[in-house]
Parts: sequence; C-alpha cells; structure tokens
Amino acid sequence: MRRKEINSNAGSGWASGADDTSSVHLSTSIPPGEKILRKFKHGSFGDLFFSVGLGAGLVFGARYLREAAAELPWFAWIVAGPMVFLVGLLILLIISAAFGSFLAGLKRTNWTVQISSRGVYLNLRSYRNAHFEGDDPTVVFFPFGEIVSVRKVRERSSRETSDGTTMTLATYVELDVTPVDTTALAEAARRERAREAPETSFLGIRSRTKHNHVTVFVPSPGRVRVESFLGLVGALGEHTRRLETRSIDLNAEQNELSLEERALQFAERGKVFEARALAKSELGLEKDEARAWLDSLTRESA
Repeated sequence: MRRKEINSNAGSGWASGADDTSSVHLSTSIPPGEKILRKFKHGSFGDLFFSVGLGAGLVFGARYLREAAAELPWFAWIVAGPMVFLVGLLILLIISAAFGSFLAGLKRTNWTVQISSRGVYLNLRSYRNAHFEGDDPTVVFFPFGEIVSVRKVRERSSRETSDGTTMTLATYVELDVTPVDTTALAEAARRERAREAPETSFLGIRSRTKHNHVTVFVPSPGRVRVESFLGLVGALGEHTRRLETRSIDLNAEQNELSLEERALQFAERGKVFEARALAKSELGLEKDEARAWLDSLTRESA
C-alpha cells in the first residue's frame, strides 16, 4: 500500500493558538523498518467462541424443529415456516459477523497502540473495520518528546431508558500532547467515524457492515484519549510522566453544551445509544428518526 503522510498545523476551533505548537504526524501506515517495542491489540477468540456457540445452538435448534415438525399440522407451517426461516437467516448473519470479527482479529491490522523506540503510534481505524476502502491517513505518531504526561481516565455517563437510568463506565488512557496542534487528528478521527462502509453480500443479501468501535478521539485541544489496555499506562509511563487516575462525570461536564455538542461528544466515544437517547428525549424523535438525525449530524461534523 502506498504510504502517505500529512503534517498539519492548520488552524480551526481546535487550534491552541500558540506559535510554537508542532504539527501532528498522520500517515497510512507505520514506516517500514520501525523498531516496535510493544504492541497493544484486541483478542479475537471471544468472537470465535460466540460464533461457534451460536452455530451449535442453531444446529440443536434445527434438530428440535425437525422433531416438532412431525407433530404440527401442515397448515401451521404456513405461518411458522416464514418465521423460522427469517430467524434462522438472522442467526446466520450474526454468526457471519462474529466469525468475520474473529478473522479480522488475526490480521496485521489488529492493533490500537504500538510503542517504538522513538515514540507512540495510534491507530484511528478499528480492526473490525479494516475492510474500509480508501487510503486516508489513519495512523498518528507522537514522538516521546511531544508527550507531556499520561494518565488513566475513568469516565461515567448515564442515559434515560424505558426501564429507568442506565449507567455506563468507560476507561481510557489520556495523552497530554499540548505541544502539538491536534486539529488535523481531530478532523481525521471525525472522518473515520462518519465513513460509510463498503457494500458486501452474504447469501445474496447485500449490506454495509460498520462496527461502532472507537479507538482514539480528541476530547479537547492537546489531549488524546485511547481505549485502555492492560499495561498500557505503565508502558507509556516508562517514557513520560505518569499522573494519577482521573474520574469524570461526562453528563456533569456537558451542562453548558448544546444538544448537538453533547450528542457529538457521545458519538466520538462510540456511545451512539446515549447520543440517540438525547435526540429521542429532547427532540421527541422516534428510534429511526433519532438514528437518522445522529448520522446526519456526524456527517456534517466531519
């Protein structure tokens, strides 16, 4: 694949305003020959066990239906037949998606953080979305000298549902890179979230598969958050200053923000259900309307 680099410090709402900020280093891949010391990636065997378990359940269910079919009158299958077919097809689609995630986890594209002898590489694209087309830069590099500090961030958020209030806890690793203008990185992350998946076909059914998995986002200028991995803070702490863990109530921090700004904050973290819940509760939208509203908002922000 052709490697493309972008070093940008173009100004926008994300710009720090400082004259001595350095540019962010975006590329399509890690340079050949780079000495990698540590790699942090996702395990994929959970997807395999899930697909195998679901497949086994489908086989046993089919055997049970075959035995039960002998006791049902023929006219009952006029109603039951199409329902059984649709349920079976849905289970096959779920198995296909889970097994596809397992296979994606075995590829070289399955990584989020790689620590080299010179600095840190972050992957904006989820390994589950490695099938996306295009050669837009999705790899960002921070030399150790540009990383002021690292810390773990625990973030709490809540949303209202028909059953009451649902609380969500998320853990990130935050890099303080205030010497860097993170404008281009924030824009690249937004484009990646808004990207449309390529069309695929399974059993003659055409669809677009996009996993809502966010690996990296920019919550504010000069700060980058990465999904947390066991040992990541310690590994980065060997090269930069390590701070104490910070706890955040995301809902409390959003008090002064508009509906669109709050929804985008949830979306940039991959919390689309929280973002849609905002649209449903504050705009009175139905489920499909809230999904369309958020999709449109995400595309416009990119």
